[in-house]
Amino acid sequence: MLALRAEGLDVGVMTGADLPGIDAEFHADRPWQTIAVVCVGHGDADAFHPRAGRHDFETVSQVL
Repeated sequence: MLALRAEGLDVGVMTGADLPGIDAEFHADRPWQTIAVVCVGHGDADAFHPRAGRHDFETVSQVL
């Protein structure tokens, strides 16, 4: 994914896919197993949303 992004492509992992179904459809004759579905391409700049807020380190961590 880093290499694709370094080449200027937009990359995103899609969740909720039927991974066994993908294996049955595309890899039935191979011992391969799908572990992720990834969208790769050039996204529409108007469709991007700003990054959501993140918690402060002090709020969610305790240093021992």
